[in-house]
Amino acid sequence: MKEITNVKHNFLKKITQQLNFHKLEKYISNSIDGNEKEIEKNFYPISINLDLTTSCNYACDHCVDMEILNNGIKFELDNLKESLSILIEKGLKSVIIIGGGEPTVSPFFQTIVELLKLNDIEIGIVTNGSRPEVIRKALPLLKKKDWVRYSLDSSSNELFHKMHLPKKKTVNLKWICENVKELSKINTDVNFGFSFIIVWNNCQTNDRDINENIHEMVDATKLAKEMGFNYISFKPFLDREENNSEIIGGVKSHEFNAKIKDHIRKNIAESIKYSDDFFRVVQSTNLTVFLENLAEKYQNQPKRCHVNNLRHVLSPLGTFSCPVYRNVSKARIGSKRAYDKNNFLETSKQMINVTNKFDASKICKNVVCLYNEANWFIENKIQNKEKLKQTDISEETLDSFL
Repeated sequence: MKEITNVKHNFLKKITQQLNFHKLEKYISNSIDGNEKEIEKNFYPISINLDLTTSCNYACDHCVDMEILNNGIKFELDNLKESLSILIEKGLKSVIIIGGGEPTVSPFFQTIVELLKLNDIEIGIVTNGSRPEVIRKALPLLKKKDWVRYSLDSSSNELFHKMHLPKKKTVNLKWICENVKELSKINTDVNFGFSFIIVWNNCQTNDRDINENIHEMVDATKLAKEMGFNYISFKPFLDREENNSEIIGGVKSHEFNAKIKDHIRKNIAESIKYSDDFFRVVQSTNLTVFLENLAEKYQNQPKRCHVNNLRHVLSPLGTFSCPVYRNVSKARIGSKRAYDKNNFLETSKQMINVTNKFDASKICKNVVCLYNEANWFIENKIQNKEKLKQTDISEETLDSFL
């Protein structure tokens, strides 16, 4: 079986599913008419990244969010529940519980999972795997389209400790994977993913070298399959530019890149041999762009990022228009209370303000944007309004995570 397309990043198909397109069509029609009042009136995201906490029990050497961790800034539970309830009432469909920090260390984790599933919201959970008892308690609530993804990036305990630096020394890779092997039997509707960020020689972040793991890709695939994961996902290492844009890191000369790409391709080809009907090897969109030299296409952004109106980040540090720009002032659309009843209208106005002022063609010119295709689709519909009715609307077969 060949490596599958990364459908999780097929955002164009997701937003043209029947129910989602109803909101998108209103946004496009109002944008064509320049009717910002109607855009405000119909303001809400389909999908959010929810950073439950900035606290983390690791000190990963490759963390791009290191500067915002463990700062003591927290949500108030009642306000968070109010904000989510308002979003759900307006049409929110999916929530990725992520970081920031490690979501399972939040005392609100189970309460928020229960609230979301009571309202039939799709949930994705990104975890470091250090608190299996928390995942175990949440699993019975999860359904098809829900998933749990583990950030592991290695195949050996030794490299795992060097890369992730867990504060509890008893936490190690094999222990986490053994727990997944048991957890995956509790609810077989849930997809368990093994996330592997590929790091190669000369990669740096936070002003220091980080541990290379490219040589453990194949062994990590074997481990993931043995331990009950449904897939392993390979992604390139990302770093931040001075303007806080996330870009593929460690990119050097053409000759250097060619050798790294060849090494990665060989490892993926070997890894795919372990694919079957129950286990997949997934190559992320930005890794495909890197390997196939497609950066020029994906770095060509329209001036306005339209997906900003469909997907946000809600964090204790504030509410932001894009996951790439967590805690960045130019993408800030409100505080951690941005969605409550007292602030919702002001947040909608600020979202329009950010969208109008944020020139993605310049600010994101070096970003391999996962939303590039969706943004150009929306831009072309706005510029050619007669084509809006020609859109192929699909059935609700995919999730709504953006």
